[in-house]
Formats: sequence, structure tokens, C-alpha cells
Amino acid sequence: MNVVTKSGSNEFHGSLFEVVRNRIFNARNTFATERDGLKRNQFGGVIGGPIVKNKLFFFGGLQTTIQRSDPKGLTTFLPTPQMLAGDWTTYTSAACQSGGAIALRAPFVGNRIDPALYSKPAVELVKRLNATTIDSCGKVLFGRKTNADEWFPVAKVDYQKSAKNSLFGRYEFGHLNTPSDYDGKTIVSIANPNFYRRVKSFVLGNTYSINPNMVSSFRGTVVRTSNVKTFPDFFTWGDLGVKSLYYPSNYPKMLLLGVTGSLNLFTAQSTPGITNSTVYQLAEDLSRVKGAHQIGFGVNHIHEMMNYTSSTTAPGSFSFTGTNTGLGLADLMTGRANSYTQSRITNEYFRQNYIGLYLQDTWKATPQLTMNAGLRWEPYRGPYDAAGKEAFFDKARFDQGIVSTVYPKAPAGIYFQGEGGIPDTNRFISNNWKHFAPRLGLAWDPKGDGLTVIRAAYGIFYDTAHLHQFGGKRDTAPKGASIVVNSPSLDDPWASFPGGNPYPIALDKIQKQVGPNWLFAGNYIGSNIIHMMYRYEANPAVYLPGASTVANQNQRRVLYQQNPAIGQYYSNIVYADDGATRNYNGLLLQIQRRRAKGITVQANYTWSHCIDDGYNDVIQNNGGQLQSRRGADRGNCELDRRHNFNMSTVYETPQFASTALRVLGSGWQISGIVRIVSGPYLNIGTGLDNALSGTLFTGAANGTDQRPNQVLASPYLPNGGVNGWLNPAAFAQPATGTYGNLGSRNITCPGSIGINMGLTRTFAVREKQTLQLRAEVFNVPNHANYCASASQGIAPAISCPDVNLNSPTFGRILSAADPRIMQIALKYVF
Repeated sequence: MNVVTKSGSNEFHGSLFEVVRNRIFNARNTFATERDGLKRNQFGGVIGGPIVKNKLFFFGGLQTTIQRSDPKGLTTFLPTPQMLAGDWTTYTSAACQSGGAIALRAPFVGNRIDPALYSKPAVELVKRLNATTIDSCGKVLFGRKTNADEWFPVAKVDYQKSAKNSLFGRYEFGHLNTPSDYDGKTIVSIANPNFYRRVKSFVLGNTYSINPNMVSSFRGTVVRTSNVKTFPDFFTWGDLGVKSLYYPSNYPKMLLLGVTGSLNLFTAQSTPGITNSTVYQLAEDLSRVKGAHQIGFGVNHIHEMMNYTSSTTAPGSFSFTGTNTGLGLADLMTGRANSYTQSRITNEYFRQNYIGLYLQDTWKATPQLTMNAGLRWEPYRGPYDAAGKEAFFDKARFDQGIVSTVYPKAPAGIYFQGEGGIPDTNRFISNNWKHFAPRLGLAWDPKGDGLTVIRAAYGIFYDTAHLHQFGGKRDTAPKGASIVVNSPSLDDPWASFPGGNPYPIALDKIQKQVGPNWLFAGNYIGSNIIHMMYRYEANPAVYLPGASTVANQNQRRVLYQQNPAIGQYYSNIVYADDGATRNYNGLLLQIQRRRAKGITVQANYTWSHCIDDGYNDVIQNNGGQLQSRRGADRGNCELDRRHNFNMSTVYETPQFASTALRVLGSGWQISGIVRIVSGPYLNIGTGLDNALSGTLFTGAANGTDQRPNQVLASPYLPNGGVNGWLNPAAFAQPATGTYGNLGSRNITCPGSIGINMGLTRTFAVREKQTLQLRAEVFNVPNHANYCASASQGIAPAISCPDVNLNSPTFGRILSAADPRIMQIALKYVF
């Protein structure tokens, strides 16, 4: 996104504005029992003018946003008094389990559990949650506060040194505080910590006319961001009675818990941490006109630094998936966890450099044909750790038993910065100096009348991964460590523990003007991205018929099977390479009616398809179902939208002859935006490690990286809605030691429809002063857009519908985007 800041002039100009949203104007979310208590005020202003006339000018502005919101409608499931008394018959019935009635596994009979077998920490946890169930299934309704205070000042000074030379300096400061979303009642409402975000930016620019045909433009930029996460004190696992747990000193009291189909308490993303980054950029662009050619060339250099402190699972994280009893909630109450994970607090000091040079020529070949050709050189310079504490795993070293010379006690196969074999001495990825990117484009007016234009373009584009992508390395020794205990007891989890680089290729369109006001365009959009990041588990557990359990998965891992003496020191190893690809092809149709008789219309429709191997933006967990078959995870892109229609209209009321009508009805602008988008594609997860491969969880959205079997032709319920979008009978858990036949990302979410309208009028106050009144309505028909994370947003909400086959709410829609919201704005311009 590019942003242009205005400059001051020889006259003083400015504006003041305020935009208000309030619950009294809004509708109720379809999942909420009452309207959101939204109160949002956005206000500010700008002013610009001369400091020294014709020489020195200033421009400044301030925007402040204050939001208070308490949305309702979120759900979870907790033990009811009946369940706490030992009777699970209602909770296991078909009325509470979308996949049909469930029988608790042996030794439990008749779906009853003796309360004497309940884990004491689990019982204490339920008490401290302070949540009340509202039905016999244990449903709990709650909300999460969304409060934020933001202010954003900007200041710019322009200096016209001479007719040939001008300079400017711009400073921006963004300040955003968002407190925890705890609703003050029940702890299940917490998902986010206290965030304190700061962004500072300074730009210095110099434009110099070397001669009448050549102009130089220089920019120097510094951007610094600071993100701090803190968390309020609640309680730890030790406070609940869990034994033998280490807890970091000077750390807020919290814990991490995931229960399939029930409770997710806090998350690794909510743990305290600090992320600071600084970016320095220098850019020089030269433009020269020579005859029919406009030649441009330049250089761009960026140095990026990111330092952060991460604590992810430092408080200790228990996972209950239903592996033992058949239900995650029953596993919790009996204290039979699937896994316990705990990591160290670690620090990262990532650095990366970028340099790019380009040469391009825009050539007016004929009055009807314009061509553009260029070449960019953007060598890839791999990121590195300034502290020199990164570790790497090499299978060949493991096979040969080669140990590190820096840390001789480390197991064979792992090596560190400062010894031979590290790519380019200390980088995560080797440098690549051969990145040349040609560009070619043309615009052809076949008749020379300006009514029909054919455009085409081809180009190769390189991109550089963001530094946060390598954050998963934080758990790598020696600076970090993460320990996973399989099948632990909640009461005492340690009791049984023995002491590069993507680049897309793009193509283009034809457009035709019809009449004086209408313009039609048809576009083919194609891109092919190669060298995308792909991550996979390099040390999975091998299934051994009759001898495989969760408890012995580390003894079944590939490296242990190959060499038990060395392999015992390795658990999960996440490999990342640049072998993934993505293909996108689309037809884009556009229509535009230029302003005539007070009416303006713009509309476009895109029919497209995106296929890839799975998008992985952070190297952290396993990214595929079958580690040995990358193609098994190829499918629709997660953000693929097969159909996307957008239309915007503006109608300006006419100047009426009657004085009364002119005062009341003239000068109004009525605008509308319509957006209709088909649903995204989802992955269905088993929620269980049926393959007993010991791969890491990929998030709460589907429970694991494994997919089930599809046993019916259609996965959807007829006339599916809120209580059933997916048909549980269409899926089945794979047999132990096997993977499902369901393809990757081939199940769709519901689509969304958005209709927004606005009404605007500008009143003249006096000469050079106006007052603008604006009223806007979002989601005018109050349509329930299920599973959208924002008002008519493209991104789906996490776990909507519930795609964890092992969850009691599998296939149900759990959330919806914003209901109808209104806002009123007032702006004074002088």
C-alpha cells in the first residue's frame, strides 16, 4: 500500500472531522443475545500553510480513534452439574454431538464416570472459570471486549530551495493500545493479551532537476516499530494443584489449555513478549526523456532488523483431544492429556539486507503503440542472526555421526553458526545473486481513436520473506528449547518423563469504450509462483502394526529407528524449503460509467481459480499430511474465491428550480457498494493422530494435520445452515496407522453478501469554508454473513464452521460477521 502525504502551500488550508458509531444505531449479531455495546469515535484534523512564502511550507495532522465494544455471541462447552456428578449420558447423546451419539471408551460403562476418578486440578479449573452453562449440553455464552485507543500524528515540511531543487521531511507516529479482551466475568473470554504498539517513521526526500530532460529523486527512510504484549495475573497450573511444574520467574500467572470441542484457554499468541524492528532504506531514481523514450533507472537498498523476546508455551500447555475416552472434555476431567508442552523464554536477533537495481524504457513507438521494457536485478541475500546462535540439522551428518565443533555434546547431525557447513557462514538461507527479473508491456490503440485499447504485460517478480517467518527457530537449541511429554497425567505431567524465495509471473487485458460514458474491459489475469516456502515434518513416527502407541512415538521416529543412540535426542524436526508452487488464473470483467447526469457506476466480476501446495508463512509446525508426498497436499488455495462481484454507484441529486426543493433536495450524493463473494476453501481435520505419526498440531482450526475419509458424495447437509453446514455422516475417521482420502482444501465455507450505502452533502459556510455531513450504513439488509471474520471480509473466521471431526460441534457454523452498523460523520474544511 502506498500513501501520499499532502504538502502545505502559500495559503492556510485545513479540516476538522469526527466519525461516530454507536450501538443505538446498530443491529444485533445473529449469534448474540443482545446488541454489541459498540461506541466508536474517530476525530481529528489537518492544517497546512506557509512558513516562508514561496519557500518553506508545513503540513500537519492528527487522527484519534477511541473504541469501546462488548460483542456477544461466542460459545464454548463446559461440564454441567450433571456431568460433574458423573452422568455423561446427555452430553454423549446425539442431541449434543453433531456426529451422533458417542460411547465413552473402557473402562467407563454406560457413559458414566465416577467423580472420584476426576482429576483434582481439572475440578479446580472448572470452579475458577466462573462460567454458567445454559443448557444440558454444557453450552456457555460469552463475549470478548474489543477496546482500543489510537492516535496518529503526522508532520511534513517542504522546502523549495530553487526552481530546480526541492526537499521535504516527514515524520509520522502511530500509537495503539488494545487491552486484553477479558470481559471481567469469565476467564474463557480471554483470547488476546494487552497490546502496546508504536510505529515511528521519518522520510527525507530530495528532488533535483539535473537538466530539462533529466530528474533525480532521492529518498531516505527510517521506520521503527515496537510491539509489547503483557498479560494480567490469573492462575497457573501449579495453583490448580498440578505437581512438579517449573514456572518462569517474574512472569504473569497464566496457563495454556486446548480441549477438542470444548475449551481453549489462552493461546501461545497471548503470552507476554516484545517485538521491535527497525528498517533503513535509501533509494535513488533517475528519469530521462530522450525523443520518444522515457528512460528510468535507479537503486534501492534496505537493511531490516528485528529483535524479539518470545515465551510461547513457557507457562505450560496441556492438550486434550479425546484420544483416551473419546471426548476431549472427558479426557480433561479424568486428567488424561494427549500431550504437555513447555518451552523456554527465548530471544531472536534477525537481520536481512536487500538491494535492487533497475533499468526501464517507455517507448512511444507509434501514435497508436506504446511499449515498456525493463530489467531488474534483485539478488537474494539470506537472513541471519546477529547473535550467532542459530542451529541447523543435516541428515548426512546424522548418518555419518558427525558432531558439532561448537557444541560437542550436541547430538550428531546438528551444527551451529561458526563452523563449516553453515550457508554463507551465518545465514539461514544461502545468497542467490542470479535474480534477474525482465518486464515487458504494451498498450495498442488499433484504430487510433482512443475508444479501444489492448494491453498486455509479462513480468517476473521476486519477493523477500518477512523476518517473522523464521520465528519457529526460537525453540532450537542452544538459545531455546521445547519439551513435549506424550500421554501425561494432568495431576503430575512429569511422572513418566525420563530424566528461496518466491517469484510470480503475471500476464493482462483489452478494453473498449462504448459511447461517450461507458467503458468495458475484459482481462485475463494469470500468475505462476514458484519457490514458495513449504514446511514438513522430517522426523515422523513410523507406524508399526501392533506395537504403536502415543506413549512410544519418540521410539518410533525415523531417526530413532535408524540410530537409537543418537536418535533418542530428536523429536519433531520441521524442514522448510522453497519447493512449493502456486498457480492463479482468472477472468476479470469490468464496466464503468463515467459521471453523466449525476450518475457514476463501476462494477467488476472475477471468475478465478487458485491452486497451491499449501501456504506456510511461518516456519513452526508441520505443514502437510504425508511427509513423503508433497503433492498430496496440493489443492485450492485457502483464500481462493471462485466468484467475486463488486459494484459501486454514486447518484447526485439535481439542482431543482424550486427554492424549497433546492434547499432540501439539491446537492446530495447517494452512494452504494455491493459485494458478493463465494466462500473460501477449508481443511477438514481428524482431530486425532490416527496415523500415530507424532506430527505437530497446526492450530485449533482442524485439530491436526491429518484429514479424514470422505464416505458420501456430498459433504454438505441439504439446506444446511447454522446448526449444520457439513454432514458428519459424510466423513469417517481413518483406521489406525492410515491417512484419510479427503483432498486438501476442497470443502467450501458459505459465501458473503455485503450492501453498504452512504448519504453525503456539503454545505457552504462562507468563502473557502465548507461543512460536510455524511451518514453511512454497512450491511444495509442486516444479512447474516456466516464465517466471515470482518464485515464482509474475505478471510474466514477461525474454526467456522467447526472442521474438527472429533469435535461435538463439527460442521456447525459458530460465528458471523458484523450486523448492520451505522455511522455519522461531520467534516469542516477551510
